Amino acid sequence: MSKLFLSQEQIGRMLDLAKDNPRNCCLFHLQLSTGLRIGDTLRLKRKQLIDSDSLVVRSIRLKMGKTGQWVARKLREDCRAVVASYLKTRSDDNPYLFPSLSNNSRARRGPMSRVAAHGVYKRYLSLLFPKSILSGASTHTMRRSVAKMISVKAGRIEPATTFLGHASVSSTMSYIDMGDQERRADEI
Repeated sequence: MSKLFLSQEQIGRMLDLAKDNPRNCCLFHLQLSTGLRIGDTLRLKRKQLIDSDSLVVRSIRLKMGKTGQWVARKLREDCRAVVASYLKTRSDDNPYLFPSLSNNSRARRGPMSRVAAHGVYKRYLSLLFPKSILSGASTHTMRRSVAKMISVKAGRIEPATTFLGHASVSSTMSYIDMGDQERRADEI
């Protein structure tokens, strides 16, 4: 299965489509701004994003679930505005930024599931792409796309490696399908 990558224009269209749903718009903006994996994004709690003055913080610090590494991630201004707007729509007391919408009372206290997040991504991506292309779509689509854009704009892979929180450049190259760049560089 090939990976799906979004262009900057396609990401913009996806964000425009999500404007009517504050939760989904916030989810997409946070992933774009931070490069976090979906599991780490879904585990974010409201208190991690709000300072003592009830304003959205400029950066967050968290332990990544996959690697156990502590990372700090800055939030772009547009992301902070979207988070603030989304939080104004919340009237519940669930501590998670993206609460579960399950009817199961125990699950309702937890975060949105990865399966639910995957459904959100698929729903929006299906508005941009034919069904035949969506087999390569996942919650990592946005993360991979932004990392690839970063590496292309920077002209090197290291900034994307840092953005993703990868331990090695080779992991990033595989993750964002940059092996063809490496082969071309070797040929040159």
